[in-house]
Amino acid sequence: MPQRCVTLGARKGSPHLAFCQGVGRLGLDVECLLVARENEGGAEIHAMADRRYADLASRLNVEPLRGFRQLERGSIDILAVDMAPDDEDLEDVIERWLSRVSERGVVLIPGINRREPGCVAHDHFTKLQAAYRSLTFHQGDGLGVLLVGEQLPELLETLASRWNVPAAARTVREVFARLGRACVDQALADAQTARLHSVKERLETVEQERLDRVALLAQLQTQIKERDEDLASLESDKLHLAEENADSQRTIQTLQVELGQLRAELAEKDSACQKAEQRCRELETTMIERDALIAEKDANIQTRFQELATMTNIAEEADRQQDYFKRKAETYNQRNEDKKAELKQFRRTYAKLQRELDTRSEEASSFKAKIEKLEQELEKRDKSLADRFDELGSLTAVLEERERELADLKDEGSSQVVRASKFFGARPHGIRLKTTNRKDQERKRRKQKEALAELEASEWFDSLWYLKQYPDIASNTRYSTNPALHYLKFGGFEGRDPSPYFDSAGYLEAYPDVAMTEINPLLHFIRDGIKEGRSPRP
Repeated sequence: MPQRCVTLGARKGSPHLAFCQGVGRLGLDVECLLVARENEGGAEIHAMADRRYADLASRLNVEPLRGFRQLERGSIDILAVDMAPDDEDLEDVIERWLSRVSERGVVLIPGINRREPGCVAHDHFTKLQAAYRSLTFHQGDGLGVLLVGEQLPELLETLASRWNVPAAARTVREVFARLGRACVDQALADAQTARLHSVKERLETVEQERLDRVALLAQLQTQIKERDEDLASLESDKLHLAEENADSQRTIQTLQVELGQLRAELAEKDSACQKAEQRCRELETTMIERDALIAEKDANIQTRFQELATMTNIAEEADRQQDYFKRKAETYNQRNEDKKAELKQFRRTYAKLQRELDTRSEEASSFKAKIEKLEQELEKRDKSLADRFDELGSLTAVLEERERELADLKDEGSSQVVRASKFFGARPHGIRLKTTNRKDQERKRRKQKEALAELEASEWFDSLWYLKQYPDIASNTRYSTNPALHYLKFGGFEGRDPSPYFDSAGYLEAYPDVAMTEINPLLHFIRDGIKEGRSPRP
């Protein structure tokens, strides 16, 4: 079981999240460490891991090129390099972190299939394959696995021992490829299921709204029926009042006829007034009584007229309310029709989605048959590719040798051109200036040579002592013949001492301003530290 999983860099689809998920599901006591700066995506990746795996995930807010100093040697079991294949610091980062990998450790390097200009992952992985056992997976941009440790788990040892058999390696690659395709198919199926579930929920919501509108419409119809009954009652009262008013009119007409008759009789008997005074008084009394009765009838008529006006106003208000409720009922009917149309549209959409799902199922079956056919063809291709890869390995070795010879010839040619141009005072015809990028590389190489010469000429660097003190450098074919180059590029930053008289780690720790410049500590001491009175062993 690994003790520490480290991810260098933070890109989309970071291995750090996969480590946290796997450790969490298996219930292992393993530290998952992310080494990345916040402005390079480290904060976002760490926040996602911290929300789910707070007790497992941790982070170093430092660049991968410098963060190796904060971990002890041999403390990393799984090292995942999550950097772009064309990152110019990729080679130096891997070289520095290899010293922190344990005897059981492995290193994961993505992008080994990227061979376009500027991508260094493939070339550096090829160099490391000469020093370590390795496994390669060619899906997508490719993934290289370096088996750095000498005490690997039994499962990895078994896999490494059988990897040289093409059939076994192809079987393992196919297993991982199928796992990846299964994950993609499952993600697509989950998305379709979620979409279908959302449509069903929407359909249920629309159906519930329709039922609510039907209930509201029934309630409004009941209210309209009650209003109609009240209106019919008011119409009946209005007819009754009209009949009473007609009776009153007929009574008034009768009384007026009688009054006319009495006045006629009074006119006829004016000439005999004196003769019939008694009769006149009686008639006057009768007239007073009749006037009182007429006044009472007039008052009753006025009261009836007022009641009739009130009932008319009530009837008009009832008519207005009836018109309002009719318009409201028409509005609700229109809305109900709209909802019915929406429901029909949702049902058509659901049927369409169902047909699409059936079509996707048929396409999946067809793709499955095609995949089986392609797998058979792939087996045939792999047999021929195995032979091609053996030939390619031989050609690659020859090509690298030719490229080194060509680089040496170019260096000699460029130096001769410079001497010739100084001698004649002008450039020879047919020789062109190099590009700015070539000049920068030449300037960088010249500065490196100057710094290397200063170290080798200094009494503070002892080559024999350095190789004896660090056997891993003495056994390295590249740096055993030039230990000063290793100390210039890596040793000074890794805390290695150039001689018994200079402490690299102590010098960087005692003088933080030197560490900030990222210059080799001994080179700084030779150029500036001695003049500034700094101590070689602080």
